[in-house]
Amino acid sequence: MPDIHVPTLFALLGPAFLLLGAGRCLAARAWHPQGRTWLIVGTVFSAVAVWLHLHPA
Repeated sequence: MPDIHVPTLFALLGPAFLLLGAGRCLAARAWHPQGRTWLIVGTVFSAVAVWLHLHPA
């Protein structure tokens, strides 16, 4: 099994969750609870990715 580079994983998943959340909110034409949850998760993942890239181990 290949090694997973965690900063890269977070950098890929963060924007993906942001897109899912934005798509859900746009489809509902409102701040849908599920969309807001995806946006929060995407924001957290993106923030962690930035932090991991700025502070390498």
